Formats: sequence, C-alpha cells, structure tokens
Amino acid sequence: MPNLISSLQSGASTPLVDDRLLREKDIRLGNNNTNPPIKPIFPISHAYFWQLVRDGILPQGIKMGKRCVVWRESDIQVFIASRETQR
Repeated sequence: MPNLISSLQSGASTPLVDDRLLREKDIRLGNNNTNPPIKPIFPISHAYFWQLVRDGILPQGIKMGKRCVVWRESDIQVFIASRETQR
C-alpha cells in the first residue's frame, strides 16, 4: 500500500489512510479478541442497527462476500461526529 507521501506526490486528491474495517457486531458490542481491542461504539440491537442502515441514517457497509458486510471505522466516526453537531 502506498504511503502518505507517495500518494500526495502522485497527485491523489485524498491521501490514503490506514483504516480498520469493522463488522456490525464489532460496532455494536466491541471485540476484545483483536489487537488492539475494539471498544463498543454504540450499543444498540442487531435489528435496530440494520433499520438505521436501511433508513439511510447509518452509512451503507461494504459487502465483502455473501454474508460479510464491513464498515470503515472512519465512516462510523464521521457519522457519530455529524450526530453530535446536530444536538
């Protein structure tokens, strides 16, 4: 993967940033088995999580396979920041 300097020199509009991919369960419940451990981002039910995605409130995930969908950690953090500014 190219580093930040080479991506800027090549004229990329957005620098590439290392970003973790999180599954729905990691976002809701966290995962202590990873290194570093993932803290729960927002503890909501499985059904409510998917309702928020379906309603367009949460960002769409990235489909990795038939039964695997992930979200970029940065997308989730942007969502949280946008909700905090709406208060």
